[in-house]
Amino acid sequence: LEQQQIVGAILLALCGKANGRHRAEVEKLMVLQTARGKGVGRALMQAMEQGAHAAGRSLLVLDTRAGDVASHLYRQLGYLEAGQIPSFARNADGSLAATASSTNRSDHPLSLIQIQQGRTKRPCLLPA
Repeated sequence: LEQQQIVGAILLALCGKANGRHRAEVEKLMVLQTARGKGVGRALMQAMEQGAHAAGRSLLVLDTRAGDVASHLYRQLGYLEAGQIPSFARNADGSLAATASSTNRSDHPLSLIQIQQGRTKRPCLLPA
């Protein structure tokens, strides 16, 4: 909250499948445009990671439009791009854009697809 106004929100979907109770998907991270660059997204992601840990989730996955402003934040937080799906998301103007799928775990098989040389991963808040 900033001056009693909601400036951001995050949505985490816990996988309920028997073989997926260790993972969750970050479905939405939204920050009011006027509040961007002030640490709101980072704070929401860190709170979400703590909540995921408390819920027993060790693997987080997310996707975002390739090159989107949020992709920079995710990289800063240590998420690794696992790959891209072309023409996945429709832009406001109707054109199609690729989406980049990312994971918080460097030891997860998907994260090995497109790890760039020299990219480092911060210690993850979630245990293996």
